[in-house]
Amino acid sequence: LNTPVYSQDPNAKTPYSIQWHAAVEQEIPFSTVLKFAYVGTRGVHLDDVRDINTNLSGTPLFGTSRQYATLGSISQVETQQVSNYNALQITAERRARNLSLLASYTYSHALDESTGTPGSVLNPYNIHADYGNSDVNIPNRFVGSANYQLPFKASGKLKRAVEGWQLNTILNYFDGFPFAVSSSSLTSDGASVRANLTSGNGNGSLSSNQRKLSQWFNTAAFTNPAPGTWGNSGRNFLQGPGTKTVDFSFFKNT
Repeated sequence: LNTPVYSQDPNAKTPYSIQWHAAVEQEIPFSTVLKFAYVGTRGVHLDDVRDINTNLSGTPLFGTSRQYATLGSISQVETQQVSNYNALQITAERRARNLSLLASYTYSHALDESTGTPGSVLNPYNIHADYGNSDVNIPNRFVGSANYQLPFKASGKLKRAVEGWQLNTILNYFDGFPFAVSSSSLTSDGASVRANLTSGNGNGSLSSNQRKLSQWFNTAAFTNPAPGTWGNSGRNFLQGPGTKTVDFSFFKNT
């Protein structure tokens, strides 16, 4: 019949997370407050969906010899995945007279086995093989803002026109999102497997002066895996292009 079936793991556990935080704050000269913080989170027993009616040989060719031949995939909801997040956060803030400054920098690493809820599983024979950079892992993020109230003064009829002007700016910089390299080969169920990374090419990334939008990584470093294999390249091991934005505003309070 090849009918897909959905099931719930009878031994599923309740997902939970553990969080911790430590910070040091100090006022320094020039009316500036400096703060250093460490933030961590760990997720345990996270939801995942795994096909438990797979090929007995342990290959991606699921349809050739399923354990229950009259059924298609059996997508079972389980609670076997984990996640980790660790970050250093640095913040500097200055509020004095007409000028306010705020700058924050975060250096972080988010790891998981699947970012969705419930998480997907590429290789049902090794559900932890995809533990790596989260889909939302952005190692470096900087945000800076400034607010300056222009010190123009006037009296009489000119007062309303001259006073109350304000200049603002916001600067954003952050790394790009991670990604993996998929293969054009498909499993018997139509799912895509990962590409093979050939030896002698590192992780397939290019130096910063070689990258361009039309070729962000070394495409020659990857090949299709042999039929019946999962591919040896990892999940989210390459980083996409970052983003830099600067916004200005100039307005008047009346």
